[in-house]
Amino acid sequence: MPTNSSGPIRWGILATGSISRKFATDLREVGDAVLQAVGSRRLDAAHAFADEFGATSAYGSYEELAADPEVDVIYVATPHGRHVEDVMTCFAAGKPVLCEKPIALNADQTAALIAEAKARGLFFAEAMWMRANPNIIAAKKVVDDGTIGAPVQLRATLGYRARAEKNRLWDLELGASALLDAGIYPLTLAYVMLGAPETVVAAGVVSTGST
Repeated sequence: MPTNSSGPIRWGILATGSISRKFATDLREVGDAVLQAVGSRRLDAAHAFADEFGATSAYGSYEELAADPEVDVIYVATPHGRHVEDVMTCFAAGKPVLCEKPIALNADQTAALIAEAKARGLFFAEAMWMRANPNIIAAKKVVDDGTIGAPVQLRATLGYRARAEKNRLWDLELGASALLDAGIYPLTLAYVMLGAPETVVAAGVVSTGST
């Protein structure tokens, strides 16, 4: 990952939604990182975000953020339906990327992004907090050490009431689905604790609206 050799890693944040605000808040706690720039499709939103979180630069387009030579790495925080386009914009500018989960809408899109990152020699990772959570890391160690014996079953559920006004949860073009937004967490936990599955069986209910 290219960095500023004389200082901390300089982050850019692509998009200014609620998850970006959480990321910017937590970034303040990281000693070797600073918020260098923010990009939004609305310049006024970018300026407001930059003023609140102390970013040096604000841009009214994602392309301008990606082109900023003072940015070392970009956190992509748009809805997952946009991830392919926005991550590719960053890659084209030579920027490493931390992409909000899920990386993409399906396996083919994910594979394409990974291949592009490898071809360009760029760091690329999914922002899945569960893999870095100290409690989960400790639990994984207990499982690996055999302290509780060989696990044979894992049950995990996650649910919440989705707000009707939160478009990304309902708009199919934005990648709406309970699986991608919430189901990814228990699936990740199962994968971390038990390893890659031999077979996958799934059932679900398809909905086209918020009612």
